[in-house]
Amino acid sequence: SSGINAEYGGRSAPTLRHCVTSLCLPHTQPQFSRATKSDNALSLLCSNMTKLEYQMSAEDIKTLDTIRLKGNPALAIITLETKKCTASITTQVPKDAIPAESNALTEFKNLAFSESDYQNAPCIVVFTYDTTNKISGAERQVIGCCKWVPDTCSAMKRMVYTSAWNSIKSELTKAHFNSNNMFEISDWDDMEDKIERL
Repeated sequence: SSGINAEYGGRSAPTLRHCVTSLCLPHTQPQFSRATKSDNALSLLCSNMTKLEYQMSAEDIKTLDTIRLKGNPALAIITLETKKCTASITTQVPKDAIPAESNALTEFKNLAFSESDYQNAPCIVVFTYDTTNKISGAERQVIGCCKWVPDTCSAMKRMVYTSAWNSIKSELTKAHFNSNNMFEISDWDDMEDKIERL
């Protein structure tokens, strides 16, 4: 025994239990790779972000209400400021600025396909859309609100806008928008499909 202890520098020699434990632990404890740690950190960050409530200024809420009541501006684009946890209207297109052969949705489509604008960047879009009642045939204007998150934008941006969407919808209801006209899209096929249902 003294010889064995001397071999371990005066420390007690490992018991059978110690040996079994040392053999089993590497197999029973989860072995996290660098990618797994990164995924775990991203999931944790996302879970924290879902608790954040993005808010809009009273002035922007008033602008949204004007869109609902008067259809002007015809298009408004909202972006998020993550550090301040705010959502702000950063682009407005007045009704009289839209060509006669165009509409608010077409104007946003031009921005959505522009690399310098929203081809690779998410945003919240509020737009007017003239349509026909499928039952009565009467013409009407509806207000659509969508979360535009293209597949080409970064995972972090997708996560931010996805986690903020519920609080943004709450802000939009302050302007008395119809929640049934709020939807999420990632490409233009999605947009056309949702528009058919308005």
